[in-house]
Amino acid sequence: MSSGPTFTGNATTFANSAAAEQDVVIQPGAGADQIGAFGWNNYAGTSQWKLRKDASNYLRLTDMVNSLDREVFYQNGQTVLNAGAGANPVVVNGATGSGTGGLLVESGGSSPAAVLTVTGIGNDVAGNGRGGWD
Repeated sequence: MSSGPTFTGNATTFANSAAAEQDVVIQPGAGADQIGAFGWNNYAGTSQWKLRKDASNYLRLTDMVNSLDREVFYQNGQTVLNAGAGANPVVVNGATGSGTGGLLVESGGSSPAAVLTVTGIGNDVAGNGRGGWD
């Protein structure tokens, strides 16, 4: 399949008859790291979304319409989450039927502990009980 085939139809199935991990691997570049991506276009073929590993090996989910990385995962580094273009917020737990436990941010490390809890009754920063940012 080195000539870049086009698959048509509604589904392509990679069946695994064993109870084992199954991987689809994209390995771009012959002598140096290159970009590898999955893209989603609209019905007219216009690029809408792209999930790509860039040449620095960072994983990016990009809103191609607005040329905006919505999520960026850096190897051994930070993770970035961006709202949509304009005055759009980042929404956590905003879908009907989602859980009601709020948002919990933990410290990480060898003994993670809650450092920020946000519930329907207000914000509690570092367990201070005052319900606000201070």
